[in-house]
Amino acid sequence: MFEKYTSFVFKNRKRIFALVLVINILALFGLFRLHFTTEFSILMPQKSHQKEIYDRMNTIFKSGEQLAVMVKMNTDPLSREGLNKVFEIKERLSSIEGVKTVITPVPEKFPSASGSWKQKAWQKRSTKIF
Repeated sequence: MFEKYTSFVFKNRKRIFALVLVINILALFGLFRLHFTTEFSILMPQKSHQKEIYDRMNTIFKSGEQLAVMVKMNTDPLSREGLNKVFEIKERLSSIEGVKTVITPVPEKFPSASGSWKQKAWQKRSTKIF
């Protein structure tokens, strides 16, 4: 069986080489015509809870491109000084061109006992950014 195969390949080696060469050239042309879509939403069912969440996220952030930044602080981030520093960092990040939204780990407004949202005194800080 191998003798027939090897004799066939040996007799037709130029034709086989030409055929493999043509196939590789066609594959190379096809490689440059490939287009990749990186849109994640086309993989989701159109009427699903996850798709609704994804669409809501895109309306809030205007893009699926997100970057998470973690900052190590020398002060307690839940102290008054630490919270001021957190919001200073938020303002500095928000001022960078192309940044659409910055979310801090603590909200800027807290609900009061009466149910309304009040701004805390420590949030009425100077907007000095250095």
